[in-house]
Amino acid sequence: MLTVNGNTAQVTSGIQALSTALDRISTAQTRLAKTENVDMADAITGMTQAETAYRAALGAAGATAKTSLTDYIR
Repeated sequence: MLTVNGNTAQVTSGIQALSTALDRISTAQTRLAKTENVDMADAITGMTQAETAYRAALGAAGATAKTSLTDYIR
């Protein structure tokens, strides 16, 4: 084991902290790559599908809101 002026425990602790930091960097790089390497055609298709679903939900809510008290009495 590496010993610097008898501080083996401190060196070991520093190496563990460095390893943890490197793991975090690797995770961040993976997330960044997923964001930057997005397929634009897939992204546009997904957004279009989401917009269509949103508009359908608004239409359904609007149709329900048009119901009056008289409609419930019938």
